[in-house]
Amino acid sequence: MEIVLPKDFYNKTLLESRLKENYNLTVIAIRRKETIISEDGSTDIKEEMIVSPESRMVLQEGDVILVVGRDSDVEKLRQLSEK
Repeated sequence: MEIVLPKDFYNKTLLESRLKENYNLTVIAIRRKETIISEDGSTDIKEEMIVSPESRMVLQEGDVILVVGRDSDVEKLRQLSEK
């Protein structure tokens, strides 16, 4: 399931987020967009998929996390992201 990263987790590592301990969810990937400015000043958006992220990976605003777990646990986190 994909979930937009809740604000509470911005600038925390996966380990610090305690998603496994508090929500019983495992993050299997992070989808991240990055704006790239070329030499001529034009901008482009690059999307990156970080598969099997390490626990020291820092979560960023705009990240979408892909998690596995029970539907009820996913829903708890999804509700937090909608606040």
